[in-house]
Amino acid sequence: SVLHDVLAVGSLGLSGEVINSFPLALDLEFQLLDVEGNAVPMADNAGHQTIKAGNLDGSPVTTQLNVVLGVQKGIEIPQIDAVKLIFRATSSGAGLAEDNFIQVQLNALIPEGVSVDLKELMGTPSDPEIQK
Repeated sequence: SVLHDVLAVGSLGLSGEVINSFPLALDLEFQLLDVEGNAVPMADNAGHQTIKAGNLDGSPVTTQLNVVLGVQKGIEIPQIDAVKLIFRATSSGAGLAEDNFIQVQLNALIPEGVSVDLKELMGTPSDPEIQK
């Protein structure tokens, strides 16, 4: 998979924003899951960010997201099947409302870059599809 190939040579950056209307500060943790649903060991300080609490009146607060996903050095990287987001809340003493929400918008960044073999991607010149 592409994610496996990216993590084999470096890390994956995630940027974006989290909009939170819950009056609770949140710890956001990203987990990489293999095809059996097991969490892949992450590098130290990878995959965590604190999300600001929403306002007490229920209006949302936006937190800019900047997280790096990387695996521990020296492990064999399995095929990655999913990325799991876990939100843990810290209570501020405020009540919750039915219309509270969390909205996450993500962009993926590959700090080390990507190399693409166009011959492999497009096929070889002898490929009948290319000769058309």
